[in-house]
Amino acid sequence: AKATIAEARHALVEYMKAVLKDTVVYTEHARRMTVTVPDVLRALRKRGTTLYGYGGDELPTGVKSRHRRAETIRTAPVNVQDVLNAARTGQAHTAAATVPPPAAQSPQSPPIVEAARATSPASAPDSSAAALTTPAPTARVLGATPDTVPNDAVTPEDVTLAQSSFAKHFQEAHVDDCPASHLFARARAENRAVGRTVLSEGTLRGLLAQLQEQNRVMVDTDTDRVFLI
Repeated sequence: AKATIAEARHALVEYMKAVLKDTVVYTEHARRMTVTVPDVLRALRKRGTTLYGYGGDELPTGVKSRHRRAETIRTAPVNVQDVLNAARTGQAHTAAATVPPPAAQSPQSPPIVEAARATSPASAPDSSAAALTTPAPTARVLGATPDTVPNDAVTPEDVTLAQSSFAKHFQEAHVDDCPASHLFARARAENRAVGRTVLSEGTLRGLLAQLQEQNRVMVDTDTDRVFLI
């Protein structure tokens, strides 16, 4: 009996630690110093437990909740210049990562070089000298593709249409989170369908950054997934 009680106590402590950790994550993401009831409800719902009876503080569930939360993406007041600034900042961070240059080849020892010269025809070019005069390949900068460069000519209507496409994707796919690439593909398809500017990935990531600043979504940079909150 004592062993059973000890095991149950250990399981309860581990469960509470996990719930409290998730609760703190929601609180810190909202930039608050105080934990609220919705923070706890979200943490419990993430682990498959839904509590009811909290009135206005109760976290809505189901399809109505998803549609309501997705609508906050559509109605978020986003400034085009802020989107472009966030996009350029993200591009600068991405461009900081470079592919390391190829390792330098170890030079041949003098006896081997001399033997190779002695056996080669007189008209053959000196391969070792050519190697010295050939410039080393430069490191390729990642994130410099045209798709990641922010669009220069972006109108508020382009951004509003992208916001609407984000919201519709969550509502129609019946999901609370999805890869960012799915949102980008939906936004580009809708912009292209109505003849608007097709936003680059850099611009769309800038829009996501602004929506995250307003606590409309949460972006997991490790998995590149976007969560409704």
